[in-house]
Amino acid sequence: MKIKEIYRLYQYYLNEIINILITIAGFVIFIHHKASRAVLVTALILWLLSGNYKEKAALIFKHKLVLTFVVFVGLFFLGMLWTDNFYAGRKIIERPLLFLIAPIMLTAYKPKYLKLFFWSMMGAIIFTGILTLLIKLGIAHYPYSVGKAPFVHRVYLAGMLVFAYSYFIYKIDFSNLKKLSNIVWLLLVLLMIYTLIVSGSRMGLINLFVATFIIAVYKFRLGLKKIALLSVSIALFATALYFVSPKVNMQVHRTINVLKTMDLRAQIFEHETERRTSLTCRFEFWYYAWTLGKKHPLLGVGTGDGIDELGKLIGKKEEKQLFKQCLGNGSGQFNPHNMYLFMFMQFGILGVGVLLWMLYIQLKTAFESRNPVFISLIVTTVLTLFALSELFTTRYFIPFYGYAVTLMYLFYLEQQKGSSV
Repeated sequence: MKIKEIYRLYQYYLNEIINILITIAGFVIFIHHKASRAVLVTALILWLLSGNYKEKAALIFKHKLVLTFVVFVGLFFLGMLWTDNFYAGRKIIERPLLFLIAPIMLTAYKPKYLKLFFWSMMGAIIFTGILTLLIKLGIAHYPYSVGKAPFVHRVYLAGMLVFAYSYFIYKIDFSNLKKLSNIVWLLLVLLMIYTLIVSGSRMGLINLFVATFIIAVYKFRLGLKKIALLSVSIALFATALYFVSPKVNMQVHRTINVLKTMDLRAQIFEHETERRTSLTCRFEFWYYAWTLGKKHPLLGVGTGDGIDELGKLIGKKEEKQLFKQCLGNGSGQFNPHNMYLFMFMQFGILGVGVLLWMLYIQLKTAFESRNPVFISLIVTTVLTLFALSELFTTRYFIPFYGYAVTLMYLFYLEQQKGSSV
């Protein structure tokens, strides 16, 4: 056997292993962070060992959607050039590195694995939903606390649940609900909604309405009149929730009160504690992030300097008190809970430009695919980023988002080839 043939076999089996690892990653991606990181690191090493670097680079540059993730990660490395806190910057870079799942998937995947990629991830989301239900019914026991669903904090689980919900509800044939497959899809839709309600994510519930609107428009090919009718129906349903649900009613009044008074210290969380609501904390975080960004408008404070610059702005004592009130005793990187303001604070106008370019390419590609599940994923993320810094802060949502976006893109590419995927 010639050396070239041996090398081709080597590359073939290495790519097979990488595809298997990507499939495994889809399941463990947010069920166990250390396991998912081990799988992704192994896949990255094998991907580097598989060679064909010129071909890989050409493929990444050809497909701008995947290139957006590479540029986004690269910006965090670039920001190390003007950061004072090099150690903090090095720790911060570990999170966006998880977006590198995108170029690995694009350049190594084989179409026969595509559905396995998808259902490994969906299986994990279904599994956490079922476990949540069993825990709430008292049938199963798992370390569980208020504000958390199994494995993932409620905030970061919400985006995954809405994504799965979008897919399941899109699969239902409402003209024949007695069909077994439609019953299964409907049950999965209800499971996603139930888990979302249990998780208690406000942004998740808002995005549930947004996703429903997008799926309905595409699934039923609604015209302008029907879109208007659907919008009114959703508004009426949201209004009904305001009157029926004490939790929704309380949240609306709390928001109105903060907006009217802008008294950031007006509302104490509960019963003689120093904790404040996430709502009042967010307004303060946004203000500080905007102030820091304005001080360094072109390039921001750099990858690792958010917390140091916050201390200089409001004082170290005040900074500790802020974290105590809003994030328990949390410390480390200053997370303003708004991705747009985070990028402005860290990387100035350059950072905001990169983020908007990234989201534009993803949104454009999603609409070109005419896949409402893909569109729902990007649109709900764009909205969520006004209230959270999900593309930076969580080690769970980051690999999920990179995985899901690339997965939807791969489906799109296969459809362009005329595949029946």
